[in-house]
Amino acid sequence: MVYPQLALALVKIIVEVVLLTLTVLVALKIVGLFTKSFDEWEEIHKGNVSVAIYMAGMVISVGFIVQPGIMYFLNSLSLDLVGLQGAVVLAAIANGFVQLIVAFVIAMITQFLALNLLAHVHDLMAPYDEWEEMKKGNVAAGIIMGVILAAIGILLSYAMNNILDLIRFGIQPEILHVIII
Repeated sequence: MVYPQLALALVKIIVEVVLLTLTVLVALKIVGLFTKSFDEWEEIHKGNVSVAIYMAGMVISVGFIVQPGIMYFLNSLSLDLVGLQGAVVLAAIANGFVQLIVAFVIAMITQFLALNLLAHVHDLMAPYDEWEEMKKGNVAAGIIMGVILAAIGILLSYAMNNILDLIRFGIQPEILHVIII
């Protein structure tokens, strides 16, 4: 029968939407700590397109980075667990949850590092305060910041799969060989 698989697939969709929504909301709150010079939501409510583009890039980036963590967590919810001891089921789900948390923490760290690195690169090249420019409504500043963050998320999603595989399978020589290459 396909009904149990269909029911599990529907549950996974709901869980995925909830997890992605929660991680993005928490990420946006944390990102607010990175940009102390202005309140992103206040700027968006004022119609500041530049800040909205930057925030869109942030959401895309966080989504790409945590997606493997959500995927691994959802894979821990399996019909194969039916009939197993409660401790085994909880361990599988806990392992999936740990992978999701690791992905989220890495997403936040990389966003923080990227934003700080970008600010220092600007200082070396030319005096330019992207936060002040976005606050003034400079759409070009919002686009470049948003695209940089989105690109970081896209690029890190592959690395995140490798990191999460290490958590799932442990460090094995053949996995290290694949990661190094």
